[in-house]
Amino acid sequence: MKLLISEDEIQAAVRRLGEEITRDFQKRDPVVVPILSGSFMFAADLIRQLPFPLEVDFMKVSSYKDSTAPVGPIEIHLEPGTPLKGRPVLIVEDIVDSGGTLIRIIEDMKKAGADPVKVAVLLDKRGRKGKPVPIDYVGIRKECDFVVGYGTDYAGHYRNLSGIYVLDEPDLKL
Repeated sequence: MKLLISEDEIQAAVRRLGEEITRDFQKRDPVVVPILSGSFMFAADLIRQLPFPLEVDFMKVSSYKDSTAPVGPIEIHLEPGTPLKGRPVLIVEDIVDSGGTLIRIIEDMKKAGADPVKVAVLLDKRGRKGKPVPIDYVGIRKECDFVVGYGTDYAGHYRNLSGIYVLDEPDLKL
C-alpha cells in the first residue's frame, strides 16, 4: 500500500470543514446524516468540531459489494428515522467517486422534505469520471485509484488505518 493522505492532513481538513460548517449551520439545529459504514471515522471527528446543537442519524447504503468500483444498483439498508421535513440536513460521506450514490441520497433527502440538503465529503476523487454532484464542503480533492483507511474499506478490511492509502493489486487478494 502507498500512503496517499496522512493522518495530519486528514485532521487539518476536518478542522477546516468544521469551521466552514459552523459558519453555515450554527443556529439551524441540523440533522447530520453520516453514510455508513465508510464515513464513521470522518463523521465522528467532524461532529466533534461542531459546537452547536444538532441531531445525528444514519444511513447505510452499498454500491461496491466487495469490488473496487460500483457494482449494480445502489442498495439502501438503513434510512434515517429522524423526521427530516423542514429540517436542514448535512450528509457526511467519506469519498465521492462516480457520484451516483450521493445523487440518489440527496434526492431521497429532498423527497423526505429536508431543506436545505448540504453535503460534506472528506475525499472528492471525481476528476476521472465524476458526475456533477453538489458538494458544499470538500476536505481534500485528489485524483486517485481505489483507496482504503480512515473508515473506508476493501471487502471489510483496512478501515482501522489512520491515513488513506492506495491499494496495490496484491493487497486486493485477502
